Order: sequence, then C-alpha cells, then structure tokens
Amino acid sequence: MHLAGLGRPFSVSEAYDALDEFGRRSGRVRLLLLLHASVPQSFRADLLNLLKMNFLASEAGTDLTVDADVLLSPLVRPAAAGYYCLDPEVRRHGLALLDAVYRDQRERRSVEVSRFLLVYADALERQAALALDAMLAEYLAIQRWVALAFMDPNSAAEAFARAIESGLDQPETVATLRLGSVTAAMSVPLTGHQELLAYARGIDAIAVGDTTTGDRLLEWIGDDELRVGGVTLRPGTRARQLFTRSARESDESGPSDVLPGGPGTSKESFESATRPEPAAAPSTGSAQVYFIYDKRDAEAIQPWATFLFNEFEILHPVFDGDEAEIREYNEECLRSCDGVVIFYGAGNETWLRRKLREVQKSAGYGRTKPASDVAICCIAPKTPAKEQFRSHDATVIQQWDGLSPEAWQPFVSRVREHVAAQPENTAGPADGATAPPAPRASVFQSDVYISYAKIDDSTLVEGRMGWVTNFQRALKIRVSQLLGRDLRTWFDPKLEGNDAFTSDLLERLRSTAMFVAIVSPRYVRSEWTVNELREFSKAAEAISVYRPKDKSRVFKVVKAPVPLESQPPPLQSLLGYEFFRIDPESGKVREFDEIFGADSARDFWIKLDDLAQDIVQLINQLEANSGSTPDGPAA
Repeated sequence: MHLAGLGRPFSVSEAYDALDEFGRRSGRVRLLLLLHASVPQSFRADLLNLLKMNFLASEAGTDLTVDADVLLSPLVRPAAAGYYCLDPEVRRHGLALLDAVYRDQRERRSVEVSRFLLVYADALERQAALALDAMLAEYLAIQRWVALAFMDPNSAAEAFARAIESGLDQPETVATLRLGSVTAAMSVPLTGHQELLAYARGIDAIAVGDTTTGDRLLEWIGDDELRVGGVTLRPGTRARQLFTRSARESDESGPSDVLPGGPGTSKESFESATRPEPAAAPSTGSAQVYFIYDKRDAEAIQPWATFLFNEFEILHPVFDGDEAEIREYNEECLRSCDGVVIFYGAGNETWLRRKLREVQKSAGYGRTKPASDVAICCIAPKTPAKEQFRSHDATVIQQWDGLSPEAWQPFVSRVREHVAAQPENTAGPADGATAPPAPRASVFQSDVYISYAKIDDSTLVEGRMGWVTNFQRALKIRVSQLLGRDLRTWFDPKLEGNDAFTSDLLERLRSTAMFVAIVSPRYVRSEWTVNELREFSKAAEAISVYRPKDKSRVFKVVKAPVPLESQPPPLQSLLGYEFFRIDPESGKVREFDEIFGADSARDFWIKLDDLAQDIVQLINQLEANSGSTPDGPAA
C-alpha cells in the first residue's frame, strides 16, 4: 500500500501502514530518528540533527542523508519556512512505538527526549538573543510545554489550566489568545486530561471565529466547574459566554498563536506560568498531620492530638460553615499534609472507606508531594467489625482503651522520614523530581465497563449472539486467560430511553478501572452513551493518581467508521482499535464478523487479542501501583 500521495491527514490505520512502509523502505535508523522526532510537536532541521547526534550517534553517525530522508518523507509536512511537523496520527503511533522500542530502559525514551528539549530551547533562546522573532518564540514555548507534559503530565495540566484561567480574567485580550498550538502539542501526553483539552480547544475555536466547534466543545463540558489539580476553571457554558462576547472574526487574528503563560514566551515567562501556586493550608514550617474524624469524636481524639502535637502541626477538620469552603479546606489539607490519621470511632465502615478514598484522590487535588503516610486509629466503641477491620491502604492501629504512645512510634518515624526525603522544591519536574507515587491499594471494584449503543447489539442472524454480547464474552475470556484471574467486566443492559441515569450507575462507573467504548454512528448520537463516557472521564480525572503516565483508562473500539470530529472529546486523541475494513475498490465498510467470512472472523480475533493484551498491560500497571490484586468472584 503506497501512501505517499494522499495529500491529506492520515487516518489511524493509514498512519500505521505509512510508518510500516517507511520503516521497510528507509531502514531502522531512519525510522528510529522519525520516532524521536515524534516527541516535539514541530521541529527544525537543526533539532532533527541534534536528536540524531544525541540519541542515535552510534547507529547514524554524521550521515546527513538520514536527516534528509526523514525531512523529505511523506510523513513529515512543512509547517512554515524552515519548520516541520509530523502528521498527527503518525505522531501518535510514533510516540507509542518510541517508548515500546526502548521499554527496557530505566526511564521512558519520550521523557529523555523531553529533558533534551528543555536544554535545546534554553540554548537556542540564548543564541537567538535579540533576533528572537515571534515564530521562533512560539516554537520554543511549545517545546517547553511539550517537555513538561511528557515529564510530569499532571503538573503540565495544572499549569496549562492556570494559564487559561488567567486569560479568562482578561476578556479584552481573548480574541488574540489562541491555544490551538499548545493543545495540539500536548494532546498525546495529556491523554488523561480530555476535559481540559476540550476546554482549551473550545476557547481557541471561539476566539478565532469558529463558534460552531467552540459551542459544541464547551457545551460538552457543561455547567460544572472543571478542576485540574489546584486550579478551578469556570464552567464551559460560562467560558463560552465570555468568549462569544469578545471573539472577533478569524481574519482579524494574527498568523501566529499567542501562547498561554503571559505575553512573553521566554524561559522566565514559561517558568512563571508553570510555577504552582502555594497551598493555602495552614503551616508553621513543621511537618503537618491531618486528623480526619466524625464530629461526634471531636472530644475523644484530643489525647492523640496532644501527643502528636509534640512532633507535628495538627490540622483538624472543619464541620460548620459554607459547604464549598469546607470542601476546599479539606482538599488543601490533603494537598499539603505529610501524614493522615483517620479515627474510626462513631463513623461506620462506609464513612471510613469514603474518607480513605478522599485521601487517595489527593494527587487529583493537585498534590505535588509524595503520598502521605496514612494511619487508621480504631477507637471506642469497640465492635466486632472494627476488630476485624484490615486495609492495604493504611496502617491500622487499635487503641480501644485510650492512647498508647508506643504504638505510634513507627508512624512518627515514617512521617519524619517522609519529610526528610522531600527535595526543597517539589513544584516541577525540571530539577529531576518525579511524580508522586500512587497509594498502595486500588479503589476499583470492577475492571472493565463496556459502553455501547443498543442497536449495535441487535442480531443480524436469528439465533446468534449480538455483536457486542459476543465481543464482551470473547474479551472477558481472552483477558482472563492472559491475566491469570477472572476479568471483572460488566455493562448496563438498560442503556437508553427513559431510564434515569441513576446514582448507583454513576458510583459503579466511578469504581471501574477501564472503560471500553464501542464507537459507531449511533454511539456518538446517543445522549446516554455520551453521558457514560463523560462521567467516567470526570471520575478518571479526579483520581488521576490511578492513571499511569501517558495512558488513558478509556479504550476506543471502533465498530464502524465515525469522523474524528464527530466523536466525543475524550475519544478524539485515542488511536482506537478498528474492527472493520474498508474495501479498497468499492470503498464499502466490512465489519469484522464471521457472517462476512473466515477472513473477517480471523481479523476479529486478531484485533480482539491486541485489545486484550493492552488491557492486561494496563491492569498490571494499575495493580503494581496499588500493590494489590483484586480478590473475589468476577462481576
């Protein structure tokens, strides 16, 4: 299949075929250089040469034909005079292949290249000095955003949200605030922040006059505030109103985007834009331990507060006042504390586990420190349920008869070590800081939820299973075989119509590890399925600590072709698994189903096995983060 003359962006399958063709025609070294060039959103010939010299010197040497063959390939497209970029789908595939090729290394290759991009941007800025034109300034700013996004996606997302929010406060400049370049550049490393990307795309679209696209994206965000780390963005509908008032015609916009982070794009401006705001939780400079307890236990916990105050600053919960302010205070304490003690007294086990889950979400509230040490202190009244309570999430300390100081020495020592091990500046990754470690146990009750439109499970042949039912059965068996335990998978048989989107369904979605969307023309038109996807995406954003870097917990299974722009925002940046083939002669779509013959049945099983192996890989990563393996029967 020769794809050189397409003259349009590649589809997902075309991009894969194009990379395969390039590798076969041009050889391994040129393919590897192209994969390294997938990290920056755009590049110049000098950057491509430096990538070769720094990462492929032993294989490519000084042969400039390697650079030329990459620049002249049909996968690379001129962006402006002297600037180039990869086809978007080729870039996505290239990034996945890059980390896969170097998967045995201690650090992901994309992160290594990102560190190099920061050095490159600083050096080129110094070299350009007064000759730093607007296009070069934008180019360097994008390199810095991309680098941060790969090195620390959560910090990048928070900084990006902060920059957007700053722009919203200056409506007179909104028509020139175009976020498209940065959003496109970070769409792959920020795969887990789909609502933020959709928010930025919507603002950019309205700012340049494309109100139809902007309205659609911001309406999808809805009337809820969007929380990204420690930043709260105004509701999408409110942002749309603000930008609609201020937007000018697209031809009034300059040819170059004004990037977030203030009017400048220098290293200092970028560092200012990405510097986290200080936490608002009370601090005296001492290590802080946050007490969580039921209001009825306020007097009972005083001996522990007095004892631990000799070592730490004690943060107490607030029970009275404005509900939003109380919630914000709680999140601030979880962001800043060095240890947490949950008192299991008057509250029941449901209350306890809810509080424990809030602690586990602390990274989603913008926490930049390593995870807090957590203790659960069981106090009177003594019950059989409390005596038998165990948890992988925290150390359980039973103190039925009052304070026993000796039992607290291990906790005190761990908090001290926790504080001593923290670097002076944990705000960002540029100094080598790593992302906070995940908690020790998973909050997920199910592994996979399968979301689909009811019509897609209708049987074409009487007496046979529907396509989705057969897919769910086969996927569960195959993943279970590869995983070594039963896959806990489920789907909602009600689906759509007049059924209410119940709180039970919402809670179960939020406690599910992965979401498989069966994409079809009906799926993207169904309010029910889009609601499922939106609610799961919101939950995934809130507990981003359970998302491995650069991995989405949403899997896109494409049953029938749907234009990318028609798909809900969380799906648009995902590669997807295409369960169909387009006939090259007739252009007709043939879904992978045994009714279309043996070849189609074989292709179904090959594609399903690809999906199963990727699901197993993500499950293993999640379980490695949590330090536990689910027990009990499959759901």
